[in-house]
Amino acid sequence: MSARVAAQYAGCRQATRARSTGTLVLVLDAESAGLDPDGGRWNTVCDEHGSVCSHQTLALARYFASAPEEWCEDCRTPGSMHPYDADDCTSDENCDHSTHYTGCPNEQES
Repeated sequence: MSARVAAQYAGCRQATRARSTGTLVLVLDAESAGLDPDGGRWNTVCDEHGSVCSHQTLALARYFASAPEEWCEDCRTPGSMHPYDADDCTSDENCDHSTHYTGCPNEQES
């Protein structure tokens, strides 16, 4: 998927689906993509939410691509996680239900 998807975006060096959120994340060369390179030449972009995080190196941009919840406000907001995350929830002891979409099977109503 990565090479085919990357070819659709100007300046794209990597396109990957983040396991933690299920969102498509792009690593772009700001200059080639027509973005402002002032914060750093390399940008990590959440394709679903439009959030952009600038980096000085390509290595940093690739590193942060795997964890959009670290820099994308919508990915980190409780309730915005991809629904499959709730499948991993097994008990109240091991689960912070706020990281799931509404419908976590172990979430207690307040």
